[in-house]
Amino acid sequence: MATSYKTPGVYVVEKSIFPPSVAEVETAVPCFIGYTEKAMQYKSGDLSNVCKKITSLKEYEKYFGYGPPTSVSSVTLDDTNNVTETVFNQVHYLYDSLKLFFNNGGGKCYIISVGYYTDSIDKANFEKGIDVLKKMDEPTLILFPDAVSLSPGSGLYDLQKKALAQSGELMDRFVIMDLLNKLNPNVPDDTTNFDLSNDEFRNNIGMSDLKFGAAYTPWVKAKIVKDFTYPDIASKLKKNSASITIDPDLTGTLPAADQTTINNILSEYDELMTCKTNIDAAFFTQYGSSAYNLKQSYADLLSDFKTKATDPTETMANIRAAYMALHDEALMMADHLDDLLDTTPPPTVIVNTDLYTACDAIATGVADELLQLVTLNNTLDNFLLTEDPSSGNYPRQINLANPQYLPPGTWANTAMDTSINSAADDETLFTHSAAAITAEPTATVKDQMRRENMLGTESIITDAFFAFYNAYSAMLEKLAEMMQDQEDELVKSYPVYKNIINAVNNTDTLMPPSGAVAGRYAYVDNTRGVWKAPANVDIAYVSDVAYHVDDKEQEGLNVDSNSGKSINIIRTFTGKGVLIWGSRTLAGNDNEWRYVPVRRFFNMVEESVKKSTFWAVFEPNDANTWSKVKGMIDNFLTLQWRNGALQGAKPEEAFYVKVGLGQTMTSQDILEGRMNVEIGMAVVRPAEFIILTFSHKLATS
Repeated sequence: MATSYKTPGVYVVEKSIFPPSVAEVETAVPCFIGYTEKAMQYKSGDLSNVCKKITSLKEYEKYFGYGPPTSVSSVTLDDTNNVTETVFNQVHYLYDSLKLFFNNGGGKCYIISVGYYTDSIDKANFEKGIDVLKKMDEPTLILFPDAVSLSPGSGLYDLQKKALAQSGELMDRFVIMDLLNKLNPNVPDDTTNFDLSNDEFRNNIGMSDLKFGAAYTPWVKAKIVKDFTYPDIASKLKKNSASITIDPDLTGTLPAADQTTINNILSEYDELMTCKTNIDAAFFTQYGSSAYNLKQSYADLLSDFKTKATDPTETMANIRAAYMALHDEALMMADHLDDLLDTTPPPTVIVNTDLYTACDAIATGVADELLQLVTLNNTLDNFLLTEDPSSGNYPRQINLANPQYLPPGTWANTAMDTSINSAADDETLFTHSAAAITAEPTATVKDQMRRENMLGTESIITDAFFAFYNAYSAMLEKLAEMMQDQEDELVKSYPVYKNIINAVNNTDTLMPPSGAVAGRYAYVDNTRGVWKAPANVDIAYVSDVAYHVDDKEQEGLNVDSNSGKSINIIRTFTGKGVLIWGSRTLAGNDNEWRYVPVRRFFNMVEESVKKSTFWAVFEPNDANTWSKVKGMIDNFLTLQWRNGALQGAKPEEAFYVKVGLGQTMTSQDILEGRMNVEIGMAVVRPAEFIILTFSHKLATS
């Protein structure tokens, strides 16, 4: 409708002549689904089963913690005490896979924490994570390296099929799959079990949506430096199939004085190891494995109490329960410290004399907080939570400005049993005495007084808890410091041990390759384009593969005439290192969707065009709109052709875009509100087989 001008003057009208454009979506944004140390942004667990975007390993550690508590299973020595093999117990691979992802060119990614390291690995947890991912738009790659530890192994295939189904439904993502590692580490070139893994995968992955995923094998040996010490390997050494210890003279050549020095170091170290075992056992006896982060656990309780205590609609019973949960948590922490420092000689938990002396000094510093907590404990029933009408004891306001507590005592078990029996002791804690209250308060007034009492005395509990927590943390820090001192002395005094522990810490980690592969996807996409095959590229921070595949073995994996399910191989080549040597989807015999870059390029174009044409929804379904839509897609695909993604000497040989009445729509389509756009693309395909033909040329003169 033309604008009606009624006032004389000059008018400026801006007219848009440029067509809308298609913005290319990102193509290598993986989502890692697995188990983490924690899942916390503001409070414990608030990132559980939440798709969280991160851009670095440091950011991951902020929200999800560090790597899993991997242990050493065995360390095998030869006759000259050199390490020939180290076996680790590891079931969580997400953290290490992220390291490989970032080290191989990865950038932005998403994390879905489906559980903690203390939880058992469960297929149902992964399924929940995949369901969460379905609602997210940006991730374009799916991988779950922890799923290789599912028992039985069939659980892995069920998850892979679920991820493929989601990719097929949404058509904007792609699955990078790991195979199970069934290799026997004691059998060189274990062809039997390698073939078994491949056959089992093909037999269990199904036949649906295969074009939306690619599988990679074998596992890789990653260069991930570890930090194991003497306690981690002390009971794990083997020589000639027999268990051995770190003997003061494994070589039989050390002077007696050196053996004595080493013996003293080991003796002190063993005592500290016993202390750590006892302290850990006492902690889990007190709190249970669910209290993985005690500090955050208390913070959650505190937040819950304050929310309820300041809510006028909350019941007094719920407020009391939340308050007592705070109090009990602090009292439990005090009990825990008291149990650790049992003064009955000899100490039952901290058996090392030097450590006990240090810890006793640390604990003495929180004696006042302990006595304050005990004092408060003995006033709760009469003055904070209930009242006894027969004795005239009503809820009273605690004098927070000048509180008086029991006289300071000494750190001992008896401190926990101290009671306040006299009325005089009670009255010193309150602003008003019993005699000063002449009228029975109403129920509403009583509840308000209780609420204020609890809010006012919460700081006493919180201060006590964190004093106890900090004392406990200081004890652990002192223990770690003393153990590190012994470790340093052992390394310095015993060269044989130094060689052993260095070899253990530099042993490569055997792990599934999906994280590294995702990193190379991102690298190739960023440096060349999504249309370039992510193959014939090396993998950084990887020294070797678990199984070496030759050309003959790869034939049956790359081209499978029976099931058509291709498996991409990671191989080592002399002078080149470890390379990804395959770029086929699981639909390896499909002429349309055989190659990973073709499938992912179509994903990119489909998603980019889909998002960029949203403006046309509810626009008039006429030639003007058709022309704009066709023009924007033409421009976008022309740019892709210029970048080398599409074949053809001219754009019209590389793609076509059709839209309009008589081309892609009938009159009925227009009546029913449908605008059909047809796009065809000749995507470049990788030169998978380079055939060089040689012949003899006869001399002509």
